[in-house]
Amino acid sequence: RWPQLAAPSGRLLWLPGAGQLDPRRLLAALRRDLEARGVVCARAQVAELLRDGDAVRGVRAGGRDWPADAVVVAAGAWSAQLAGGMDARIVPRKGEILAWRGVDVAGLPLVVDGPRYLVPRAGGEMLAGATDEDAGFDTAPSDAARDGLRAFARAWCPDLLDRAPDAHWAGLRPMCAHGRPATAAHPRLRGLYLHTGHYRHGIVCAPAAAARLARLIGAPGGAEAHLL
Repeated sequence: RWPQLAAPSGRLLWLPGAGQLDPRRLLAALRRDLEARGVVCARAQVAELLRDGDAVRGVRAGGRDWPADAVVVAAGAWSAQLAGGMDARIVPRKGEILAWRGVDVAGLPLVVDGPRYLVPRAGGEMLAGATDEDAGFDTAPSDAARDGLRAFARAWCPDLLDRAPDAHWAGLRPMCAHGRPATAAHPRLRGLYLHTGHYRHGIVCAPAAAARLARLIGAPGGAEAHLL
């Protein structure tokens, strides 16, 4: 059915309802929507939490104070550093991805083979991912990951046999030590919330996780911790 693909894993399961999206385009669209609704989107490194006794009243970032009735720490693998002493137990998991551009991806499905995948993107981009490694906060791409992902991609897509990848990058996924995402109110500081630990499933979990967070912030007292 797809002459561009081989089938090195033998038996396959076809899921016609499966889909995929580009997180970069999703986030750009989300920002445009937020700004159209009057939300101020700013990029600045947070220096400290603003506190009034046992209540958090905002953050200091980019050389100015940002007052807020609720502060949500959703800083990925770095969330524990801003969690106000909460026992966050967030650990970084390094993942690396390769990309080829100018590939014939017309009609190709998303391929999932264990923890690895091939993702065809509109415009002729093919992604191969992803590694999963305990490497602390190291985000340097490695030769070992490149070679392993390249061999995986070549086995599935022979068109890539004679092509070096056009891009190779690494990132850090936030994972909770207990293995589940954490959406929680700080047990001692009113107005501070933790929202992280979605590991490899951030985009998939996003709608339900955001709704859970909104309910938590709106709950009377807001002091009960929750795990998704």
